[in-house]
Order: sequence, then structure tokens, then C-alpha cells
Amino acid sequence: MTAQHRQHRAALLAARRCGRCAERVPARVLLRGEPCPTCSSALRLDTDNEVLGALRASWADRRWRVLAMAGLVSFAGGLVPLLQSAIMLALLVYVHVRVVREPLRWLPPGRRLALRVLIRLIAVAIALADLALNALVAPLFGLGAAILSVSGLVGTALYAEIALRLVERRLRWEQEDRPLGTAEWLLPAVLLGAIVAALLAGLGMIYALLQTLDWLQGGFVRQVAEWLAGWLG
Repeated sequence: MTAQHRQHRAALLAARRCGRCAERVPARVLLRGEPCPTCSSALRLDTDNEVLGALRASWADRRWRVLAMAGLVSFAGGLVPLLQSAIMLALLVYVHVRVVREPLRWLPPGRRLALRVLIRLIAVAIALADLALNALVAPLFGLGAAILSVSGLVGTALYAEIALRLVERRLRWEQEDRPLGTAEWLLPAVLLGAIVAALLAGLGMIYALLQTLDWLQGGFVRQVAEWLAGWLG
């Protein structure tokens, strides 16, 4: 089989079609390498599942273009305070739509929902870390833009690699007919609860600080001043 034929076959498999007759094939049949229901053709050429390789290739084909774009737009955005944070969020959405979303559709509903929540929590964590870095390097201007350029590149690559590895692992579990495990839905649930708890705690601290400032600006300062005036004579 020529390299061109193999590439064409892999593209058909990635589109959930048989590599021989090009008819639609269920995702579970493809992942397990079972014969095509229409033409009975083998859907695997060797011991490695071609579907997983084809899905991975979608990121490999775009990797350097996306990372170069991430570095350039992050540098430009870093010249304006906090603008790079919005650019970083847009980059994460772009990678998700162009690279991660399609392989997610191969998973059954329960496993897909649990993994989607986990992946989005990872994106939130990367975006928040980038926002904190923006706040720290804002006074540095040119140097800050260079730092944020690297940050945008690293954050984009990190999200894509982690998300794809998680998807690949779930696809292999589907290939092995492994049922949805407790850890698959418990981990994103715990992380989501931790994020909500941290946000509520942060809001509570801000409220307490504002209440304290309001109290200090009220009668407490005046009472201390009167006490000092009386004590000093």
C-alpha cells in the first residue's frame, strides 16, 4: 500500500468512513478495528489503531502554525495591559474548536460529558494563570510583552497536548470496551467544586475587607482621634 493510499484511508477513517467503500461506520466499530458492516473490509492495517493516529495528526498538521500565531498575537496583546488575557482565551477556544472538539464526538455521552467538563476546567486554570501573569508583568511593558508571548505559546501548547492525551486515553478505553469509571466523573466534579468554593471564599474575603474599610472610615477612626486628643490633654 502506497503512502498516498494510506493517507487517504486514514482521512476516511477520521471522518468515520470505511477506508475501502467510504460508507459511514459507527465510532465503536472503528475504534475496535472491527470489520466494516457494509463491505467487511478490515478497518485496521496493523496493530496500531489508525483512527487514533489520524486524530492525532489533526493537531500535528496545525501545531507550528498555531503556536507561531499564539506567540505573535500574545506579544502584540502584551503591549496593552490585560489584552493578552483575552487573546489567550480566544486561542484556547480556537484550539478546542479546531483540534479537540471533533475527537470528543467519538465518545459516548456519559464519558464525553465528564471529559468535556475536565478539559474546560483545565482551560479555566490556564486562563486564570495567564491573567495573574498579565497583572504581574503589566508594568514591564516591552519585557512584559515578551514574557506574555512565551506564556501564550506555552499555554496554548499545554492545553492542546493535555486535552489530546486525555481524549486519546478515553478513546483507547472505548476501544477496550472499558465502562465509565468513578474517577472519570468524580475528578471533574471535585475540581469544579473546589473552584466554586475558592471563588466563594474569595468573594467572602473581599466582602469582609470592604466591611472592615467601611468600619475604619466610620466612627472607629473618629473615636480613636478623640481618645488621643483627650489623653494628650
